[in-house]
Amino acid sequence: MKIVKWAAWPLLLAPALAQAAAPPPAQVFDVYYLAQSKLEVESGGDSGDIDGDGFGVRVQLPLSASGFRLSGEYQTATLDDDGGEIDVDQWRAGAGWLSPGALRLGVMAEYVALDMKIKPDGFGTVEAKPDGYGLHGRVEYDALPQLQLYGQVGYVKVEEGGDSSDGLEYLVGAAFSINSWCGLFADYRATDLKDGSDELKFDDLRVGLRLTIGAR
Repeated sequence: MKIVKWAAWPLLLAPALAQAAAPPPAQVFDVYYLAQSKLEVESGGDSGDIDGDGFGVRVQLPLSASGFRLSGEYQTATLDDDGGEIDVDQWRAGAGWLSPGALRLGVMAEYVALDMKIKPDGFGTVEAKPDGYGLHGRVEYDALPQLQLYGQVGYVKVEEGGDSSDGLEYLVGAAFSINSWCGLFADYRATDLKDGSDELKFDDLRVGLRLTIGAR
C-alpha cells in the first residue's frame, strides 16, 4: 500500500507542476493611428459633429497565469471644422480578469480621464477635464492561431465641478499575428455620454502595430 501511495504523488502533483512550469502569459504593447476620430454634440435641441485623426499607445500586462491583468492607454486626437478646433486627450488605467482558454470571458474596471481643449476661433481656448471610471464586460476569442477577435461593452461615468455625464461604451476589434512577437490590429470604440439633454458621443477607429513580449 505504501508503494501505491508514493506512486500516486506524482499524479496528484502533475497539474500543479504543469502550471508552475507554464510560460508566463504575453505582455501586449500597441501603437496605433486614429484613422478617424469623431465627436458628436447635442445640446438644447441643436446638434453637430467634428472629426479628425490622432494617435495612441496602450499596454496589457497579465499577472502570472492567474487571468488577472493590468492595462493602460493614452490617445490624443485633433478635430477641426470651419476654423474651429478641439484637442481631445484620453488617459485610461485599469485592472481586470479573464477566464482561460481559447474563448475568454471577463470583467474589468478602469480610471478614465478626458482633457478637451476647445478653440472655437482658433485663438481662445476653453478647457474641460472630466474624469471618472468605467466598468466593462469583455470577451476574447482565438478564432485561428493567428487571429484573435475581441469585444467589450460597459458603462462609463465622468464628472467635473459637480456636473457628471454617463452612458454606454462598446468596442469591437480583431488582431492578426504576423509572427510570435509582431502583429496588426484594428478596432472601433464608441462612447456615448449624456447629461440631461446634453450628449457627447466619441467614435474612434484605430489601426496599429501590436508587439507581443513573452509566450502566447
